[in-house]
Amino acid sequence: MVMDGDGMHPRSPRRSALMWLDLRLPFTEIVGSVLKAAQAHAQSQLLLYEVSSLVSNIKNESPDCILSKKEYSAKQLTKGIGRFFKSKNEGAKQQEKEGKEENSEVPTKIVNLD
Repeated sequence: MVMDGDGMHPRSPRRSALMWLDLRLPFTEIVGSVLKAAQAHAQSQLLLYEVSSLVSNIKNESPDCILSKKEYSAKQLTKGIGRFFKSKNEGAKQQEKEGKEENSEVPTKIVNLD
């Protein structure tokens, strides 16, 4: 690990805070290193993903708040009335499958009426 003369890692949050609070340093000298440290922290520690509208209400305090929107939607469809509904793709695939099964079981005869 690389340390500065003061014994802190160059991207340490403490170092960034000390730089911001030091009135002797001009903003232009501080901002570059602080932004680099923040960007490195965000890339290594944060995970960005879309969440459901559940998080929009402050009253909601459940583990579902950290699920991705896709995971939350899938969970909701597995309980309550959602069990009886299927997405368009699932429904179309099921109807297509049932149609093939019906056609394969019942022989059809085409009669020309002309």
